[in-house]
Order: sequence, then C-alpha cells, then structure tokens
Amino acid sequence: MIVDVAEILFWLSLGLLTATWLLYPAMLCVLCQFRREPPARLQVTRRRQMTVLVAAHNEERNIDARIANIIDHPPSDFDLEVLIASDGSSDATFAIAHAWVARDPRVSAFQTSGARGKVAAHNQGVVAARGEIVVFTGSDFFTDAETEFDPQFLDTIGHAFDNPSVGFATGEIVWRNRSGELTGENFSHYWRYEKWLRRMETKLGIHALGSGACSAVLRHLYRPVPSSADQDFITPLDAILQGYRTIYVPEARAYDFVSETVMGEFKARIRMTAKNFANTFAHWGAQSLLWRPAVSLGLIFHKLFRWLTPYFALLVLFCGTLVLIHEQGTVPIQLVVTTGIAALLYGSVGAVCPKLPLAGSLWSFMVANAAFAIGVFRALTGGVPTAFR
Repeated sequence: MIVDVAEILFWLSLGLLTATWLLYPAMLCVLCQFRREPPARLQVTRRRQMTVLVAAHNEERNIDARIANIIDHPPSDFDLEVLIASDGSSDATFAIAHAWVARDPRVSAFQTSGARGKVAAHNQGVVAARGEIVVFTGSDFFTDAETEFDPQFLDTIGHAFDNPSVGFATGEIVWRNRSGELTGENFSHYWRYEKWLRRMETKLGIHALGSGACSAVLRHLYRPVPSSADQDFITPLDAILQGYRTIYVPEARAYDFVSETVMGEFKARIRMTAKNFANTFAHWGAQSLLWRPAVSLGLIFHKLFRWLTPYFALLVLFCGTLVLIHEQGTVPIQLVVTTGIAALLYGSVGAVCPKLPLAGSLWSFMVANAAFAIGVFRALTGGVPTAFR
C-alpha cells in the first residue's frame, strides 16, 4: 500500500515538474506563433508628469548618486518629479535628499515615522506623488538607492502607457556583480530564461509580474500593498483586476546588483518567496482564478509551481527511491532517480569548481530552490519579513 502511494506521488510530482519547466514554455512558444504582433503605440500629444519614487533606509552612501542618476537623465517627453521616501533613516539619508530639494525643484522628500519597510514607504509615497505615472525602483536584493537607470529608461517606460490598455509596465533588469563571482554569472542564466518567458506572456496578453527595480504604474490604479507582500507582485495584479494590461518592456533597462555571495542570493530569495508565495494568490482571489483562466495559468506555472519545485523534486527522489528499494520500480523510475541524484552530485561540485560545464548553473539552481523551499515554509508558518534589514 505504501509503495503504491509512493509511486502515485512520484509520477504526480514528476508530471508537475515537467509541466512547469518544459510543457508550459513549449505551450507559450506554440501559441506565440499564432499571435499577431501587438499594435503600435498611440500618439499622445499632451505632456504628462512622471514621478520616480525612491524608498531608502540608511542609504547615505548611495542616495546622492541615485538622485543624480535620475536627474542627469530626465525624460524628454515627460515632466519629472523625483520623490525620496526616507523610511525612518537614522543616518544622513534624509539630510542629503533634503539638500537636493533645496537646489532642484524637481526633487521632493519626506521622512516616515519609524522604519516601516519599503512597501509602507511606497504606499505613502504614491499618495504624495504628483505624477500620472509612478516609477518604482529597487529590487529584492538591495534597496531602491542602489539601482541605476539607463539614460533612455524613463522615456521608454513612460511611452509604454501611450497605449491606453496598459496599466502597469516593467522593464529589464541588467544584473551586475561587483566582483564577477560565481553567483552573478550563473544567476544571469536563470534570468535570461525568466525574460524569455515574460516576452512570450506579454505577447499573449497574460503577463502578470513586475520587477521592483524598473516598473511603473498609472497612479490612479495603485492600491496599498500589504507590508507582508511586495509591490512588484501585487501591483501588476491590481492593474489587471481593474481591466488593464501588464506588459514587459525589454528596451527599458535598469542596472542592479545581484548578491555577490551564495548566502546573499540565498537570503534574498527566501525573503522574496516568503513575502509573495501566499500573498500573490490570496490577492488574486478565487473569483479571478476562475474568470481569468489564461492569466491564472501563467501565475500557477510561472510562479506557484516554480516556488514549489524543490518539494516536487524531493518527492520524486524520495518516492522513487522507496519504490526501487522494494524492487517494484520500472526502468523509467530508475532512470529519473539516477539522473536526479547525479545532477545533485554534479551541482554540488559546482560550489567548488564553478567553471565546469553546467556545474555552476546547477549549483546556483540548487541554491535558489533551497531558498524557495524555506521561503514557502516561512510563508505558511507566518515568518514573513516586512521591514528593511
């Protein structure tokens, strides 16, 4: 009886892994072949205002350069406001921002009462923003003050809203690594796959994700985000729920730092998963799950099942091994279990010898999935961070 259940769980978990990493991307590729290119952007004659919202906590080392990066590359087709939300900073962050306010009328700043977290600073900042379009900056790896925009970023992301059906737009993060170590190099492989999926989902009209370092929303569509979630996961869903589209704009580039160490990447992924695993689908809701099946399918396979991948993989290895021990395993089960164990061993070698073909990428993938597993566990047990650390 136990062996029968183990075999069922083996095939079910293997099927979900295959659907998540192979069948879903393959389905998107096929559907994109029959999808016409989206219409060109509409001509907008009136000049609109754009607010770049920067949330910062104790960023005295970076805030001056961050503001300069935005001010030095203003959008030519939009009126610019730079709004600095100092989240309870105890260093010179607010003083530096306030000095900019004194010498440039495009810059505004405020200080929150206490360190309440980036999401709380964003919620308060959107209320204070004057722009019709609000641009967010900052990733799950660092705070907003470390991001840099490409010189054409603001114009490019702003013109995404020339099409009145677009309510949320996200650009492309170009990941940099200060030392060129293993994590940054192999993280880029995973990110290239992610961007490929986003392009196809945008073409099919089912894209529902954002990147915190380079995203923008129509201000009237923004809804306060719970402190236990992230704006780049919740706000695009809010735009869709209000009848607008969420799109990926790869030409709008921002530069951010990936963690330089395996532990840094590990902690960042735990935080991201813990904050968004439950919140994304709770916010989307059962009604949206039923009435927007195409977007829901993307959320399930692009995010939910990817976060659950380590659990599926463990079930495959554990249940497959259990079946083989009882000498009831077929050749396919033997092949899957053997391949899985070999991949784990080879990936572990990648921690020491990252230059071996695929070894470094496998190791980075294993670290990411270990973080997903811990993040999901924390989400289900209430261990979700809400403030800067």
